[in-house]
Amino acid sequence: MNQKNEMTDDFQRIMREKMRFNIPVSLFALAFALALPVFAFYTDVLSIRIAGAISVGWLFFFSQFVLTWLICFMYIRKARQFDSMAEAIRSRGEHL
Repeated sequence: MNQKNEMTDDFQRIMREKMRFNIPVSLFALAFALALPVFAFYTDVLSIRIAGAISVGWLFFFSQFVLTWLICFMYIRKARQFDSMAEAIRSRGEHL
């Protein structure tokens, strides 16, 4: 019975770790995505020219693609950790 409680605690620890990663990253990505229309409609920041026809708006727009790929790579690395933690719990559970 004690091993089941330990496994439940380990599972809850994995879920806490996932939430500690997923919630801040998701909120940051949402804020970053919503910043583009907010800046576009309420400020003139995005119209600042950097080089020729390239403005801050274009850089901000394309940086959203970069951010998406970065978040994907970060999550893949974290998912490997979560998978190994889950595998350890699963292997202990098979012995019950």
